[in-house]
Amino acid sequence: MGYTRARRAARAIGVALLLGVCPGQTCVSAPREDCAVSALTALLTILRGVPDPSRAPQALGFVGQPPYSLLDIKHAAADQGLELEGRECTWDEVVASRVPVVLALRDPDHFLVFLNQDGRSPQIADGGALALAQVGSLRARFRGVALFPVLPEVGGPQTAVEEAHYDGGMVGVGQRIVHSFVLRNAGTRPLTLAVPPAPCCGLVVALDREEVPAGETATVVVGVEVTSPGPLLRAVRVTTNDARRRCVYLTVSAHTPPGVRMLPERLALVCDNFPGGRDRQAVLTVTGTPDVEVLGVAMRDVPAIASLGSPTETEGTRQWEIAVTAANDAPPGQYRGAAVVDVAVAGEMAPMEVPMVLDVRPNVVVRPAALVFALVVQGAPAPWKGIHAVTRSGETFHVLEATTSDPRIQVRQGTAPDRYEVTVSTEAAGIFEGEVLMSTDLPLERTVRVPVYAHVMAR
Repeated sequence: MGYTRARRAARAIGVALLLGVCPGQTCVSAPREDCAVSALTALLTILRGVPDPSRAPQALGFVGQPPYSLLDIKHAAADQGLELEGRECTWDEVVASRVPVVLALRDPDHFLVFLNQDGRSPQIADGGALALAQVGSLRARFRGVALFPVLPEVGGPQTAVEEAHYDGGMVGVGQRIVHSFVLRNAGTRPLTLAVPPAPCCGLVVALDREEVPAGETATVVVGVEVTSPGPLLRAVRVTTNDARRRCVYLTVSAHTPPGVRMLPERLALVCDNFPGGRDRQAVLTVTGTPDVEVLGVAMRDVPAIASLGSPTETEGTRQWEIAVTAANDAPPGQYRGAAVVDVAVAGEMAPMEVPMVLDVRPNVVVRPAALVFALVVQGAPAPWKGIHAVTRSGETFHVLEATTSDPRIQVRQGTAPDRYEVTVSTEAAGIFEGEVLMSTDLPLERTVRVPVYAHVMAR
């Protein structure tokens, strides 16, 4: 089986426990129960919160022994206070519903819960596990019959998720995938969110706000460390106070070709923007098996140049070094992007990304770096404070002028052509911030900003 076919087959395997204590726990060999029971359990989990996974089918409202039918699921749900409506529908109607739906499949007959669809990978709850499935296969097996929850149209918070799944593509062992998911409160009252405090399996989860006012959004940042080759799927369960949907699942997937490793996992380079300054180069190492080829590399959103060296071979291992050099004409500032490496495994090519942060330090240094007017008295004149600029490289340059657009700040020529003096108005009491702009004749640093802070005390 080719690598691509193996990847597609693996993506239909559930790898995050829906009912387990860890939302990222691997469970490829999880025990399976009757699919009708697991479908209803998953539906109750999503809509109501987590039920007791040890409950017997009869405790959930099922009568008799399995196998059960859609009608049995409907009656059992009613026993739990959940109304389900059976419908004949198209696949597009299922996708457009935006609510969890129990699907009836054929070849073989089977029930599972469809959560939502992002791109080509629908989230499903199948046999007690959260998984991704191929949309083509799922659509082909769909019998055109499904159970839809009848949810009351009530006010209150409502969770809206435009993107519940992120595909990290091909990555290398040792890399880290980081993605931000946005949840919006489409309701009329504050939405409360919570994420697991300490997920396992290399997951790092951060929530920027726990309470989301109506019409506003919250961001869930999910980081996944890639520790082994093969398909990867991690899930984070976000619990809410949305009466219509107590749980939302955010999933991250990727695939790592066996035997490919890229180090370091993230490139970080701090350099000076003048010749002879701090080192302008970082090195990325790619290691692979004999069937791996590195075809090229490009930089994205970072002013740097990547140079791919020739491979070296030692005892069945191939290794490449990629030199990443900051561009000579990069203006000062911090840049975030990635090195995109084109890797071929057994003839199948896909890009692998290594995140990069480039920090280009300026040549011009202003002394002092900021002007602080602390505790000046309202109505009393503030002192004049001097500023001047120098280069760290020793290069000769000229300050053409120093100006400000803030009427509360005054600038005048100092005792020498490259020196200026600054003061602030004390007419009004309070704290304010502003800046002075120094213009130079250096091509990469035409404008240098000098922060100004003032605290004018009332009489």
